[in-house]
Amino acid sequence: MTSDVSLNVLEDPIIGVELADGSRARESLTAVLARCSRGEELEFTALQAHQQHGWYAFLVQVAAIACQRASISGAADHDEMQWREMLLELTSGDTRPWSLVVDDWTQPALLQPPMARERFADLERVVSEADVLDVLVTSKNFDVKSTRIAAPTPEHWLYALVSLQTMSGYTGPTYYGIARMNGGSATRVAVGRAPGLGWGRRFVRDVEAWLRERGRLLDQFGFSDDGLALLWLVPWDGAVSISHEELDPFFVEVCRRIRLQRTERGIVARYKGVEETRVAGFEGGATGDLWSAASADGIFTLSGRGFDYEIAQKLLLQADYRCAALEATGTDEDPWFIARGLARGQGKTEGYHERAIPIPRQIAPRLGVPSERERLAQLSTSRVQAADVVRRSVLYPAITRLLVGGREKQKARSDQAREWTQAFSAEVDRVFFDSLFAAIDQPKEEANAQWQRRLLAIGWAVLQRAINSVPMAGATRWRAVTAAESMFAGCAAKNFPGVRWGD
Repeated sequence: MTSDVSLNVLEDPIIGVELADGSRARESLTAVLARCSRGEELEFTALQAHQQHGWYAFLVQVAAIACQRASISGAADHDEMQWREMLLELTSGDTRPWSLVVDDWTQPALLQPPMARERFADLERVVSEADVLDVLVTSKNFDVKSTRIAAPTPEHWLYALVSLQTMSGYTGPTYYGIARMNGGSATRVAVGRAPGLGWGRRFVRDVEAWLRERGRLLDQFGFSDDGLALLWLVPWDGAVSISHEELDPFFVEVCRRIRLQRTERGIVARYKGVEETRVAGFEGGATGDLWSAASADGIFTLSGRGFDYEIAQKLLLQADYRCAALEATGTDEDPWFIARGLARGQGKTEGYHERAIPIPRQIAPRLGVPSERERLAQLSTSRVQAADVVRRSVLYPAITRLLVGGREKQKARSDQAREWTQAFSAEVDRVFFDSLFAAIDQPKEEANAQWQRRLLAIGWAVLQRAINSVPMAGATRWRAVTAAESMFAGCAAKNFPGVRWGD
């Protein structure tokens, strides 16, 4: 290693992991890839929840690029030395592109593109806290405090760089986001199917999925089979974009000009805005990203609702969307649907959201058959619609009548009733998928009636909780309760005639 280079992730054990037996170790990037390729389950001790997909995607994409360039069909069972050789092959044997700090800025460092000497002075902004670089927009400092890491380690800088360069959205003029999202206020969401909740088996499966998708990506998006893959190897002055025709289908992008630098106080980051986005030419964020759910209008964008049952069923059953990471392989023993994402708004974040749904073994193969998946999607859609009717047209009128003390002409504030309709939705969310999977082989009419009865029972239980919780004057309590229960029963009979739900 040359004297101007430090923290080479191929060799230096800077990544903290916890293994399946509970023991902890510090590993290099190549050792981590070796463990993942053996299917070992591990956790990363310094990795924050919202950084998980960025780091996981980085590992999978780098591994897929390395395997494809080495003409290897998958990531399973490669040892540490093999990974080192394959990754060095991507950088012509040079370790500098795998090092966090390279003092010569005309040379690439990990996720840090090189630049001409006359542009060194551009990087005038300096931060000494790794979490300041992160993708979170926490202007009010409520959810996740900024500058929490007073003495960041190389590991913190590594995760912050990955988040910044591969997950960032638009954060102001000259600070543009990545290509793999549908607009600057969107987010790069992870949607997929996995053989388990751990990293190991999922890593092997997703590398194979990337390799399997390569031909389609070349044909559909016009990528280059020998295109640019690790974009931090390419010099960048901030004024020139890379066209999508120049890119490898698995490209790992960088969206900001930044360099890490050693000082007497430790590592600092120097950065500057840019004139143009680094990658250009993609509409609606559709790049063929393995974990994105794409529709005719672009890729799925997460809102503050997160992955509630209505959103999750659309993604899982690919109603209006297609997601390569959801395609069944037929080899998953304990399949799961996994979705993760950080919801963004204008100048803010709207929460980190995560959902994992176990898919019964008898259901999983059927999701790979288009006709079966479509049938389940139709059943699911009808159940979402029924829940919406109960919430809006049965429970809501009953709650509002309760809140106004049973008076017919007085209206309640909608935000007061919303608390209870949200409680209803939460209860539906809790049982939705188990009930859906259990009903797949039932006659349609029987399944629908059973679900409607369950929804009305949930709505009635929520109304009873409201009756026991809402403050009411003693003189009007009987009138309020009677009016609310009568309203519920009348609306239920009107919207679901013939359905008996009170047994």
